[in-house]
Amino acid sequence: MSSISFVHLSDIHFTRYSGDAYDLDQDLRNELFRDINQNAKQNLTNIKGVLVCGDIAFCGQSPEYKVASEFLSEVCDSIGIPQEAVYCVPGNHDVDQSIPTKSAIIKTIQDKIAEAKTQVEIDRILTKYSRDTEFNNLLYAPIKCYNTEFAGKFKCYITPEKPTWEFDFEIGEKYTLRLFGLNSTVISNADDHASDVIGDRPMVIGQYQIPSRTDNGIYLTLCHHPPECWQDPGNYLKHRMDSRIQIQLYGHKHIQTIQKTEETLIICSGATHPTRGGEYWNPRYNWILLEVMTSQGADFLNVRVFPRVLDDKGDRFVADIELCQNKVYVEYQIPLPSESDELFKKSSALKAPPQEPSKEVDIKSLTYTFLSLPYVTRDKIIAKLFLGREEDEGFKHVEIIDTLLKRAEKKGCIQQLREEIENSRK
Repeated sequence: MSSISFVHLSDIHFTRYSGDAYDLDQDLRNELFRDINQNAKQNLTNIKGVLVCGDIAFCGQSPEYKVASEFLSEVCDSIGIPQEAVYCVPGNHDVDQSIPTKSAIIKTIQDKIAEAKTQVEIDRILTKYSRDTEFNNLLYAPIKCYNTEFAGKFKCYITPEKPTWEFDFEIGEKYTLRLFGLNSTVISNADDHASDVIGDRPMVIGQYQIPSRTDNGIYLTLCHHPPECWQDPGNYLKHRMDSRIQIQLYGHKHIQTIQKTEETLIICSGATHPTRGGEYWNPRYNWILLEVMTSQGADFLNVRVFPRVLDDKGDRFVADIELCQNKVYVEYQIPLPSESDELFKKSSALKAPPQEPSKEVDIKSLTYTFLSLPYVTRDKIIAKLFLGREEDEGFKHVEIIDTLLKRAEKKGCIQQLREEIENSRK
């Protein structure tokens, strides 16, 4: 199809009290479901997923992710898409900040990275620690709960071996839309809002996180912190993002802005659950419709953004007509490579990510359904198909799911694995 749609959320901020009898945001979420059912489906076609730009939790704790998972399952059900069709990146509130606070070595590593003054130095230190098998897991320890209790089952985990994630969708006859997730929380800790820091402490992005150019590929990136919150000397990374990425989604600042340049569209989302009583308590979320179109022989990406905001009475979600200039959406056109462009090669479509072990099985769906089973059931399936190894001892299934799937692929039993999972759900 030539069009693809998404629901876009950010800064949901589930707390340990979310979902209890006194949760004021329960009604807010109910209105979001109603808005999707009554309005989104009428305006969107070929809905593929829910995009979440971080801060799913408030303190990066397991109970927060349990409620978040239930909420997003309901959102997917409202849209009529599989529950695994969630794509997420971590935010600073998904960092368990007690971990670097209690661990001198983790704090020391983060401080060393934060002290870098140039992008060359930032990349050198980041890659040094990320490649060091004695230390790299410590660097990602503050988002371990985020990975294991939430993002892992959506195949969106961030680890030293997998610092970014990507998923592909066909759009139009010759283009591939690639969702690409970045991690801006490597150095996030209690110093983020230290009293001696003016504003937020700048976060760090490694150059290795910026995707490479591809022919007939359209990029849509997710990152929690926007570029103005990065430690980016000379705007080096921002320039690379702007010149390579057609659509950039960010969260964090709780203020909705949309900026269009010649090459890219930057959407900084407002918060779905901002802090009540705060300066920017203005709950909002977005719908995004992408369509490949042609005019005068040139291809372009037509992007419709539908900003949804809680009305001034706090009663229901409506179109943000102020941002949309008295319409229900704003529309932008982004040029795409044409066949006359030397860089355009019709035959060189983006390939599926190399880490995916099978083209015949929906690995994202398989991962989600497997990790949704009770632990005992999962263990029995692993034993029945002889997929376990001694080196798995001490790891959670979510941490070794890619390894398990690759073993199943090698043994030629991945279809049997799917059948075992489906039978266990009955």
